Amino acid sequence: IQDPRGREVGNQTVRLPYDGFFACDFPLGEAAALGQHDIEVNVLDQDDKVMFRLGRAAVRVEEFQPDRMKVATKLDPAPPAGWLDCKTTDAEVSVQSLFGEPAPERRVTMRLELSPADFGFPEWPGYTFYDANAEDSESRAGRTIELGEEKSDDKGIARFKLPLDTLKDATFRLAVLTEAFERDGGRSVRHAMTCLVSPYQSVVGWKPDGDLNYIAKDGERALRLVAVGRDLKPLALDAMRRRIIEIRHVSVLTELDNGNYAYVSTAKERTVSEEPITLAAGESEYKLPTAKAGNFRMEIIDAESVVHCAVPFHVVGKGDENATLEREAELAIQLSKGEVLPGEEIEVHLSAPYAGAGLV
Repeated sequence: IQDPRGREVGNQTVRLPYDGFFACDFPLGEAAALGQHDIEVNVLDQDDKVMFRLGRAAVRVEEFQPDRMKVATKLDPAPPAGWLDCKTTDAEVSVQSLFGEPAPERRVTMRLELSPADFGFPEWPGYTFYDANAEDSESRAGRTIELGEEKSDDKGIARFKLPLDTLKDATFRLAVLTEAFERDGGRSVRHAMTCLVSPYQSVVGWKPDGDLNYIAKDGERALRLVAVGRDLKPLALDAMRRRIIEIRHVSVLTELDNGNYAYVSTAKERTVSEEPITLAAGESEYKLPTAKAGNFRMEIIDAESVVHCAVPFHVVGKGDENATLEREAELAIQLSKGEVLPGEEIEVHLSAPYAGAGLV
């Protein structure tokens, strides 16, 4: 840590624990310099020399002074219980004096910060909701949009336009950060609010009754399905289709970057079944097919073949005797559970591209 004068005021060397999370405490004395303090986190080599920077942040150290203004931000339309639509949204900032009177002629700035987000709601515990634009959403992570500066009117109101219509292909957590400045001097008061933003009118979620990565052949495994709208209330989806896709790895002769050819393991998908369904306005149950071993994905699609739900699952057991083993390219081993205690039996499923024996 360096103070505004460039002097080092704190330095700690820690060894990362297994989970990678750690904390460092740096006490600031009464004589600490006021202003911006820079914090750097670096990875060191064996000689304690900096290999690369892991992160950087800045904090301000100031004398405590009570705020003389109050700031509140309101969106129109107001965010529903679930998520906000990707369309132009008005933001109204109310600036008041400490005693609740309007504060006119105040400079107000606003910026938007986008961070990745998944659909997950306390109202639907245990459910996983599908996001078709997950990759596009990740690419939007870390973006900051500056909306400039406005002046509060006679009623202490400043208005901004949120350009959410330019972000129609992503789901993200939106942070609206507002700052209002006093008329005299550079002191300010800040306000922050967050909401989920997505272009979807509805999302489909699923909750399994057991592990989907290890389902015994001819065993039972069921999913509870539900479709919810922006208000998180269940709704019905008509004219949908449910299909089962099998995923197999095959060897494909591929030209490498150096011009040579080699067999490369490639995933190949084929639809093994498809049927029409209607999701009722509420929870419904669906039993996964387990008559055949392998990797599968259950999808729910609409009339335009847009995927609304995709659930991968793995059925273990003796495979198809008639399959051509020479086409398989993956040797895989899978355990029935992630942790085993001493003395317990381990159930193992082995997928081999050849016939013979091996030692695990």
